[in-house]
Amino acid sequence: MLKTLEDYAREVHGRILDAGEGEESGPPLLVFCDLQGRVEVRGLPPVVALALPDGPPPSTARRVAGAGGRPRQRLFSDLGQWMLKRLLQGQLLENPPFRPATLSELAGWCGVSLSTASRWAQDMRRGGFLCERPSGLYLTDVATLLRRLRDFVRTRPVLEYPAVFVLPTGSVARSLRKALEAGGPPSRVPDACLALHSACQAHGCLVLWQLPVGHFYIRRPVEELAWLGMRLAREGEPPDVFVRRASYPESIFRGTVWIGGVPTADLLQCWLDLTGHPVRGKEQARAALQALGLPEDIVRECLRP
Repeated sequence: MLKTLEDYAREVHGRILDAGEGEESGPPLLVFCDLQGRVEVRGLPPVVALALPDGPPPSTARRVAGAGGRPRQRLFSDLGQWMLKRLLQGQLLENPPFRPATLSELAGWCGVSLSTASRWAQDMRRGGFLCERPSGLYLTDVATLLRRLRDFVRTRPVLEYPAVFVLPTGSVARSLRKALEAGGPPSRVPDACLALHSACQAHGCLVLWQLPVGHFYIRRPVEELAWLGMRLAREGEPPDVFVRRASYPESIFRGTVWIGGVPTADLLQCWLDLTGHPVRGKEQARAALQALGLPEDIVRECLRP
């Protein structure tokens, strides 16, 4: 049975009274417990010996980890999100499914160090999201895992800037695709990619009738837009596109797919970005998950608040 801080304080207080032969006289005793299990007692006579409960309450340590502690941060770190995407792709979307048989194979498949893959896999197992089967490493409770990823990503602020094309070439969507086509060949990780509704349009799952303003991710500082034929919009100037600094560049750009020669954010990234978007975000997020090919029961769970 897990103890709360209040239960823990009561237990400490009870041991104080037992040590003082059950007499609760004199000034009141104040017991302070922090989230690390440290205890401070004020008003305790110096002659009273006190035996404290061993260690912090289990529910406390668990709550710290669940509220953004080191295990959760490592689980959904930049490279952690990328490995999650790769495993999800191999398990649910490839035919036949591909599951790394060992951590070394996982590290090589994802292009990360063995130590990084090992620490991440350990945290995944502790959370109940990864198990080892004869067929290889296997994700479990995918819907809960994706909802926790979504909630974690929401805690980081989004930096988005309005920009305009120096020399527009037709529609916003066409100009944006043309600019990103010059970003490099599909053989390397790009420095920019289509994002949000623009990416969904490239994937063929856009729910809007038209795309009034484009979105794309960039790895470089936003002031360096000249290589894309753009510049930041001046105050009061209507934007052609919105450029986002990638909060998790490894996950976003390693996960990029090339559609018609244009680097495009993957559909799982589209879902993460669009779940809370004011422009038909929930509807577009559902369309992205369905286009990704996730089972309908997982789609429904992922769309829960």
